Amino acid sequence: MTKKKTVVLIIAAAAVLVYALSFISPEQKIARFVGANADRLYETAETALSDGGADAGFTEIKSVDVFPGEHTIVQFMFAGSGIGSETKYYGFYYSPDDAPAAFQNAPVTLKPYKEGIWTWNDGTDNGGITKKLADNWYYFEARF
Repeated sequence: MTKKKTVVLIIAAAAVLVYALSFISPEQKIARFVGANADRLYETAETALSDGGADAGFTEIKSVDVFPGEHTIVQFMFAGSGIGSETKYYGFYYSPDDAPAAFQNAPVTLKPYKEGIWTWNDGTDNGGITKKLADNWYYFEARF
């Protein structure tokens, strides 16, 4: 095989890989991220709880915020997409009480959907879903 054909094949294989990886859902990306970084994320969450905020030190995380409530959470914003009424946010949160919560710990009712999955809605088109990833860790999607 010539050098030119080898280069073309490598470029084609890389393009196929990038294309295939684009189909990994935000939930899958976040579940893998939390699983791979649980110890550092736990330390970040505990620091945020004691200091009121923290820098996670990961480029993937856009912000770390503490949201008080009946069950305080530390929310890690991972990604967002869309504009206007088609905006979606994705991320995860640490719940010291291991209790599910709505986005930003909003005071809305969580409705059980399936085992380890809850939905919420604020009475408008705003709503979302939360899923248990592991003890004390939850995935969220919020739409506005």
